[in-house]
Amino acid sequence: MADGNFKADHIRQSTGDKDVWLSPGSSMLPHREEYTEFLRAAENIKMKAPCENSFQAIENTLLYAKTCDINGIVAITCPRHRCFAPGGVADLYRGEQQKNVDWVLLQSLKYSNMDPEQGLLFFYDIACQYSVHFQRRIGHRLPVGLDTDFAIGQFHVHGHKENCLFRFSSMFIPQSGVVIGEILESLWANLNAVTLAMRTATLAHQAEMLNDHICDSNHKKALNIVRMLCKRYVLADKWAADAGDTRDEIAERVSTKNIAAWTNAVVEAENTRYIDLSVMDIYGMSASYEDHLAVPAEDEPLNGEYQWIQEVIEVQELQWHVLCWAKHALKNGRADEVRQITNLQEKISKGISDIALQSRVLGIDGSDIRNIDPPASMTGTEPLPGDTLFSNLNAFEPPDNEIDVDDKESSDEADVPTVLTAAVGSPPLAEHPTTASPSHTDAHLHAENIIIPLPSTVPQCAVQLRSHELGLRECQANVLLKSLREIIAEKSMLYSHTLRGAGRQLIKTRSRNRINTLNKKRSDLMYAYA
Repeated sequence: MADGNFKADHIRQSTGDKDVWLSPGSSMLPHREEYTEFLRAAENIKMKAPCENSFQAIENTLLYAKTCDINGIVAITCPRHRCFAPGGVADLYRGEQQKNVDWVLLQSLKYSNMDPEQGLLFFYDIACQYSVHFQRRIGHRLPVGLDTDFAIGQFHVHGHKENCLFRFSSMFIPQSGVVIGEILESLWANLNAVTLAMRTATLAHQAEMLNDHICDSNHKKALNIVRMLCKRYVLADKWAADAGDTRDEIAERVSTKNIAAWTNAVVEAENTRYIDLSVMDIYGMSASYEDHLAVPAEDEPLNGEYQWIQEVIEVQELQWHVLCWAKHALKNGRADEVRQITNLQEKISKGISDIALQSRVLGIDGSDIRNIDPPASMTGTEPLPGDTLFSNLNAFEPPDNEIDVDDKESSDEADVPTVLTAAVGSPPLAEHPTTASPSHTDAHLHAENIIIPLPSTVPQCAVQLRSHELGLRECQANVLLKSLREIIAEKSMLYSHTLRGAGRQLIKTRSRNRINTLNKKRSDLMYAYA
C-alpha cells in the first residue's frame, strides 16, 4: 500500500549546496539522480476523479511551499506484515503526484524479490483514480506476467461513491483476506516523533535519519512477526467460524435456487473483475428508485393505478418534510424558512389536487372502500371510513395565501403564521368538513395534514395494487438509506478534511453550518424512513 506523509517536510537551507552525501541512495531511499530523471520523463495525465469527490490525496497533488525544498515523503509498505518495502520511500517535491507513487512502487517490486505469479494487490487512498491510466504510465516497466489489482483502505473507501465500495474494497476482492489497508497511518504516527527534529537538518542528514528509523521499524517487526502471526491465526480461525455460522443461518432462510444464483453471479463477477470492474456493481442496488417507478412490467394492466400510487408516495414525502421543518420554523420564526415552507405547501396542494383528479378518473373513490385506518401517529383520532377520507381529499382546495411572507421577521410564536401552528399542533382530518366549524376545518385542511389513503390502508383493496405499493415502498427505503449513507460520508469528509485542518475561523464556521444542515437532512430522512 502507498501513502504520503506531509509532516516529514524539510525547510530550505542557505547552505544546501554544501551537503555531504555518504551514498547517492541506499536501503529505503532511492538513487537521487535516477529518481530525478524518472520524474522529468514521467507523463503527467490530468483527469477528473471518477467518483467526483474531494480527497486529501487529490488536494495535496500540487501542494507546494516556497520555504520547503521537500514537502513530505511517500512510502510503500506491506499492509499485512506492516513492514516498509526496500527502496519504497521517496521525497515529494510538489505534492503527492502519481509519478511519485509510480516510482516507489517500481522500486519496491524491484527489490522485494516478489514472484510475478503471486500477483499484486495495491492499496491506495485514491486507487479509483490512480488505476485508470496505470498501464499507460508504467505498464512497460512492470515484471512480465504480473497481474495487478487495486484496493482502497477501509477507512477511506466509505468516503467515495457507492460503486467504489464494491469495486475497490478488499472485502469484495477474492483471495485478499481481511485487510484494513490503513497500516501506514500508524507507522507515520511513530515516525512523526522524529520528523520535526529533521526539518532544519541538512538533506543528507535527514535522509540518513529517515533511513535509520525506517530500518529500525522493520527490525522490530521481524523480531515480533512470529508472535503476531500466531495471534492473527487464532483470530482468523475464529472469524472464519463466525462467517460460516452466519452463512449457514442465512442459507436456512433462503431457497437453494437463490443461493445457487447468487453464488454463480459472485463467481462470474470475481473472475471478470480484472477485465471490467463494473461487474462488481451487482452488490449494489439493482435499480434506482426513479427507474423502478417509471418502468412497470410490460404485462402491467394497471399502469394508471401504478402511477397514482407513485404520486401519492412522492406527496407524502413532501408532507413529512414540511411537518419536520415547521417545528424548526416555529422555534426560529425566520421569514426565509416560512417562505420556503409556503412554496412546499403550494407544491403539496397541487399534488393533492392532481391525485384527487386521477382518483376520480381511475374510479378510485370511497364508494367501495371502508375501514381505512390511518396511522395513529399522524391523526391522533379515531379511524375514518374511506368515503370520509376521499370526501376530504376531493373537497380540498388549496388556499390562495397560506402564509403572509411580507410579515416582519419575529421569534415570538404569536407572530408566526397560523399555518405553522396548525402543521405542528393540529390533528389532521379530525372531523368531516361538513360538520366541523369553519375555523377548525381550515386548520385541518392544510396541505401537509391531508391524509391520502393507499392500498395498504384498505383491507378490501386489490392484492395486485398492494404488491405495487410494497415494491415502491421497498425502492423508497433503498433510496432513503442511500441518501443517509451519502450524508454520513459527507459529514466524515467535513470533519476529517475541512474542519480539523481549517486554519481560519471563517472556514470552521462554514463547516459547522454545513454539518448542522446535514444533521437536519439526516433527521428528515430518518423520519421519512421510519
